[in-house]
Amino acid sequence: MQRVIGLITALFSFSTMALTPKLIVATGTNGHMLPAVSFLTNVSPAINSNGDIAFNVMAAGDAGVDSAIFFMKAGADQAEFQTVLTGGVFASDVSLSNNGLLAFGTHDGGSSQGSFGFNTATKEKTEIMELKRETFAMSGVSVNENGQYILRLIEDRGERANQKRLIVIDGQETREIIADKQDGVSYLFSHHVAGDNILFKVRYGEPGALGEGQPDKLWNYSISKGRFTPVALDRDAMPSSKIISIENQYGISRNGTIAFFAKTDAGVVLYLSNNDGMKVVLTEGKEIKNFDRFSPSVNDKGQVLLRGEDFDGKKTLFFFDGNSWSSIYKQGEIVSLDQKKYELSNSRGITFIGRPGLSENGEIVFNAILKELSSGEVLEGIIKLELGK
Repeated sequence: MQRVIGLITALFSFSTMALTPKLIVATGTNGHMLPAVSFLTNVSPAINSNGDIAFNVMAAGDAGVDSAIFFMKAGADQAEFQTVLTGGVFASDVSLSNNGLLAFGTHDGGSSQGSFGFNTATKEKTEIMELKRETFAMSGVSVNENGQYILRLIEDRGERANQKRLIVIDGQETREIIADKQDGVSYLFSHHVAGDNILFKVRYGEPGALGEGQPDKLWNYSISKGRFTPVALDRDAMPSSKIISIENQYGISRNGTIAFFAKTDAGVVLYLSNNDGMKVVLTEGKEIKNFDRFSPSVNDKGQVLLRGEDFDGKKTLFFFDGNSWSSIYKQGEIVSLDQKKYELSNSRGITFIGRPGLSENGEIVFNAILKELSSGEVLEGIIKLELGK
């Protein structure tokens, strides 16, 4: 049954203030804050602890499709254009620090082209590192409040073809944290960055030993301390572990609170790990039917946001407040935005796009397929649920 939502007051509240939905940008012939021909396909909007957000948009320009970066400060009325990439070069998802630093990789639709940092205060764009001949891919380009850039390189290093290296760039210094195809590391998975923390999964074994039967470990690396802290080990790494395998979806907050999916004897579960220990907070088939294979977002309070499917088969945004789960929005609901009504549509086979984001205040940003009810037009839109003013 559809519900018209103007103010979200019944689902949950933070500091006794309700969360209100705000349309940040939308595509379409009457696109909100965007040109008529624009795309938010595959975009995961970033949100920092303060509630600032950033994201990339593809839009038709004079000489083809351009890629633009937008930034919106918490409390602002609208997102502001920051910089544009032209000439068939596009931006990856944007990383956003608490002090307004941005980082993003660039590509031509297939191959990596570079990596850049951007200061939203000075409008200065800098190249993070020159694309070397042996480097054919960069991923997870991220930045923290200290101006340190973190990224994973995929390189052809002679006898180590397709070697993945996790590096930190701090001013003029480049430091390798870990690499696969050496030192007993078989495969280096993707990473997530929050403040001083880098969270990543490692598969161990000889080069080429990539099967699920290889030992897996989830690590939290402290940049300032240069210290690796184990978060979880599967049974291949530690036979007494309750974890059969660690999934590839995990997230971390600035104080080191971690949410990650794992396969156990009880099924696929979501673990929450913090200073109080590690506990299961969700099991597929119990609280929700299943989760979409996107990493959860987590904040210092242990609140978690994720995409999934409810028991009616509807795509849903689920929120964990530290004690229980609630449904934020789901497929088919009606949302009042910018004096118009939209249905959260599944007309393209999906409802939500990319990974939703969560701030320390419990503010939420997500990308979704919307159907404007008066015209029937289907479009993509970024929505922020923000604290009431």
